[in-house]
Amino acid sequence: MLVNMTKGEKMSNLKNPINEIKYQDNLLASNLLKVINYIDCFELKSQFDTIDGFTKDYFLAQPAWLRLISFGVLQKKTLIDILKETSFQKNDSIGQWKVYGRNENEIVFGQNMGFMEYCFSFKQEDKKTLRVTTLVEYKGKMGKYYFSIVSLLHKPFVKRSLKNVLERRSKLCHTTI
Repeated sequence: MLVNMTKGEKMSNLKNPINEIKYQDNLLASNLLKVINYIDCFELKSQFDTIDGFTKDYFLAQPAWLRLISFGVLQKKTLIDILKETSFQKNDSIGQWKVYGRNENEIVFGQNMGFMEYCFSFKQEDKKTLRVTTLVEYKGKMGKYYFSIVSLLHKPFVKRSLKNVLERRSKLCHTTI
């Protein structure tokens, strides 16, 4: 679901396309956790046809080690097969990531780990703007301690995963999914 981009668009979009922004609570994810203990939000500027297309690109753009630990899938072909079968509806899963909710502009993934629960939201604001938001609820001290360690790498990790999407999009003119 990629849009053809000219060379000039590729270069200008890659200069500073990812920025941390203030959280806006007009997300489906805002109502999915009882308590929100942690929030971060990034805005991505590029050309997006649909939220489904971006989401597929997000999953496909990640390296093998991330596919394995986050999605439980090592082989890219296996991930492609899973993505061909999903329409990102509530209760669909991509590995450990479960679809908690969706509408025409937003898909919310999440996981309840017992000691903490998180939501990861992709929301398409318009054809050139996408917001990626992480919301976390600690469930006891273990969740708070666990995320205090994870949070040291979380923001750089999210930015890198979004850069992976832009790099994938700059290399391809279309996708076969």
